[in-house]
Amino acid sequence: MSDSVSLMQSTAYDRSSDENDVVLQVRERLQCSEYSTVRSVSCQIQAGKLILSGSVPNFFSLQAAIHLALRTLRESHLGEVRLQNEIQVVTPESPRDPTGDESAH
Repeated sequence: MSDSVSLMQSTAYDRSSDENDVVLQVRERLQCSEYSTVRSVSCQIQAGKLILSGSVPNFFSLQAAIHLALRTLRESHLGEVRLQNEIQVVTPESPRDPTGDESAH
């Protein structure tokens, strides 16, 4: 009986360690990405989900971040981990006339 409890604890510990490794790998890929716009995206694992959060300036950057995370998950062989996207696309506003005169444009 104690052997099975010990094995279960060991398996849970290994999974937690593997999850931490995946988070570190995703963060590293985001930070080292050729797309500077995804470098501010953060990630964490909770309840079997890899959660991506933050903001990017366009849809392409969103897709790039998701692609990097999914590729890392596939390579990890972690199993049942789902990706939860909480990244927001926030388009920078165009420059405005500081006088507030919109008729000049």
